[in-house]
Amino acid sequence: MHYPDILQNEILEALANQEDQFIKLYPVPFNNSLTIQYQLETPSEVFVELVGLHDTSQIIILPTEMQQEGDYSYTIPVNSSLPAGYYVVRLTAGSQLYTRLI
Repeated sequence: MHYPDILQNEILEALANQEDQFIKLYPVPFNNSLTIQYQLETPSEVFVELVGLHDTSQIIILPTEMQQEGDYSYTIPVNSSLPAGYYVVRLTAGSQLYTRLI
């Protein structure tokens, strides 16, 4: 589905301003890189991935690993072979699943 540029920009801005702030993403929209930030309040096993909504694109940002409480930030390069579209950042911390649509 193709939207006029103005409508597409409004959609992207709305997605960037989602209420769930556990995961912070920038820049929105992303082109060459995407930065993902989050804060753990307790030690947890963490897994982070970027998944395409309309295709099978998947980038594992962080394989499952134990992390201590604190602030974390990952900047991932996004290569030109990643199709344009909407993506979900999925972060599992312990038994909690957090998502952000971008």
